[in-house]
Amino acid sequence: MIESIEIKNFGPLADFAWSGLAPINLVIGRHGTGKTFLLKALYCAIRTLEERRGDEPRSYKEILGDKLYWTFQPDRIGDLVRRGSGSESSVSLMLRGEQCVNAPPEQVQFAFDHTADRADVRFHSTAGARDARSIFLPAKEVLSLQGVILRSRESDRLFGFDDTYVDLAKALSWQRDMAGLAEPAESAMTDLESKVGGRMQSEFKQLPDGAPIPRQTWRLKRNGEDYPVGMAAEGARKISALYALFLNRQLGYNSIIFIDEPESGLHPEAISAFVDLIVALIEVFQGKLQFFIASHSYFVVKKLYLIAQQKGLSIPMAMADGEQWETTDLRDGMPANPIIDESIRLYEQEVELALK
Repeated sequence: MIESIEIKNFGPLADFAWSGLAPINLVIGRHGTGKTFLLKALYCAIRTLEERRGDEPRSYKEILGDKLYWTFQPDRIGDLVRRGSGSESSVSLMLRGEQCVNAPPEQVQFAFDHTADRADVRFHSTAGARDARSIFLPAKEVLSLQGVILRSRESDRLFGFDDTYVDLAKALSWQRDMAGLAEPAESAMTDLESKVGGRMQSEFKQLPDGAPIPRQTWRLKRNGEDYPVGMAAEGARKISALYALFLNRQLGYNSIIFIDEPESGLHPEAISAFVDLIVALIEVFQGKLQFFIASHSYFVVKKLYLIAQQKGLSIPMAMADGEQWETTDLRDGMPANPIIDESIRLYEQEVELALK
């Protein structure tokens, strides 16, 4: 699991440091401050360690170069260096030992300058390949777009859907025995299923023209009947994707799950249930899962704050204010932040109108 982060001159992130990370970590801030950039940088580093397995012919450096290129989709990797910094970008992570908790932390670091292309990225790691899969859940649901995403990249090699979408589509396509969830996750899903109103099931088909890319057709099963995935609400499809990843064993112990705007497409009641699910998964996997969540939602922040207070749970939070970042822990209280401040402003405005 990721224990600490240090990032310099990477996109909008000038100088970012965050330590004391926990199973659940929250990132908030206004648009353009670098929340998604942060999650994608972490994702690229972690997936580099995870893809160097089996008969993979590429080196770590080559995997990382490809990952940065297809995740951020710049003309050159050097374009990711912060404009006007006159320096290089660097991302450094410290990882807690997963096989032995008393082992010293392992370091993963990459860097490049403004002239860099994919081959020019420098990569250093004291960690070996990770025997786990991490995933990025983007704000847009993927179930209904799975075939389009795979075709755009596997066949056409086009920019558009970045690697977070492609990796997720591939993981959802992984055909395994669907009889039961991975490890203890099933009990954690039960309550959420009742709130989103159904369960996703899947069929595997070849594309019509015979191209060697599987098309997975998802259907929503509800009250004994099944319906095409397009008839499910977008929020239900997003939650069902997470369910499916545990179901086909793509997520399990030591997975790191990056979630961008979990509130997108969800009713406040479902947002609350989704956060409850995350906490339940942490508990049933005994802390051997890690979540990084980027959000704009009052409901997400408030729900995590209440959970931290009720359970005495450490939930580190990084807050962006312009180019400056502040880190805190929701277990220690709710700090002033733009999301809560705006909700208070609207409440005060409502009170003023009521008193007129």
